[in-house]
Amino acid sequence: MTGALARTGEQLTMDVTQGNDGNGHSTAAITLRNNCLQSQTSAELVATLLDAAGAVLETKKTSIGGAISGETFQAETVTFSRLGTRVVVRAAVPGNDLLTFEGLAVGLGDFTVNGTNYTYTLQNDSGATSTLVTAVSGNGEPVSINGQALSTGGSATVAIPNSGTTDIVVEIGTKTYTLTILRNSGTGGGATSYTLTFDTNGGSTIAPITQDYGTAITAPADPTKTGYTFAGWTPAIPTTMPAENMTIKAKWTVNQYTLTFDTNGGSTIAPITQDYGTAITAPADPTKTGYTFAGWTPAIPTTMPAENMTVTAQWRYNGGGSSGYSYYTIKATAGAGGSISPSGSVSVREGRDQTFTITPDKS
Repeated sequence: MTGALARTGEQLTMDVTQGNDGNGHSTAAITLRNNCLQSQTSAELVATLLDAAGAVLETKKTSIGGAISGETFQAETVTFSRLGTRVVVRAAVPGNDLLTFEGLAVGLGDFTVNGTNYTYTLQNDSGATSTLVTAVSGNGEPVSINGQALSTGGSATVAIPNSGTTDIVVEIGTKTYTLTILRNSGTGGGATSYTLTFDTNGGSTIAPITQDYGTAITAPADPTKTGYTFAGWTPAIPTTMPAENMTIKAKWTVNQYTLTFDTNGGSTIAPITQDYGTAITAPADPTKTGYTFAGWTPAIPTTMPAENMTVTAQWRYNGGGSSGYSYYTIKATAGAGGSISPSGSVSVREGRDQTFTITPDKS
């Protein structure tokens, strides 16, 4: 023992004794002790009166706080305006926010920060049917719990249903803390399942994934789409199942393909490269000396197909004849000692036979 107080392992300790004043008012005698030789800065204390069901009846801030000299204490008796069943006292260090959820394994450090928004999802396996939420601003800013204004600090009891999702939204100044509590049917919690749905945006079908919250998600094989290359999902597939149903959408990049022209000995035509499904403008017909262009095989498509393609030019020989067939001239002559019939220049249609008769002279 040294001085008036016994030193303990904790720098500051607090004692709370609940009672009543005999006039229908609950009281809380609070003593905050500094167990060190050095001066300590104490937190601001907030006392909350609860009824038998755990509902908040009244919240009061105490005058205890500030610097406490070594091995001394500060004490105050808080008198409420009514009788209650239980008193809970919480402390907020000046400059730091206080946020507690009685009976739940979650604290300020568990929340994920995104600007002024703080979020945390809790799979509640404790079986708690309610929680006493206490919030105090360390900088004297406005506080609210699920929309209930509490000046610069206070408490509120929030019920937790046996199934479904419960959101507790606490605002401290410009900061918003959202605690999402997941409960399956029946007290005691358990796993809650959610579904990840794939909108393939015109691609091949992918079955949805339904599994428990927090379990690892195995990404499916990429979808396919004619004329396009898969470019990922938006938003990205999460690594574990989130605490809500979720739909993600496929992104696609259109492919380009090339139409090549084999002019089959005619004038050159440059290939056409463009996006799948876009309209194709046919080039001018090629030319070839002595021939008339007769079209392409296969025909030029009206839009770019989902593959590279080659078309080949067809030609008709300009050999004469109104029928469009080609004709060839054969010049037949006989030497000494005989004759040939027919003789001279003979016109023969392509694909036809021509007979010549050779007769020797009689000796």
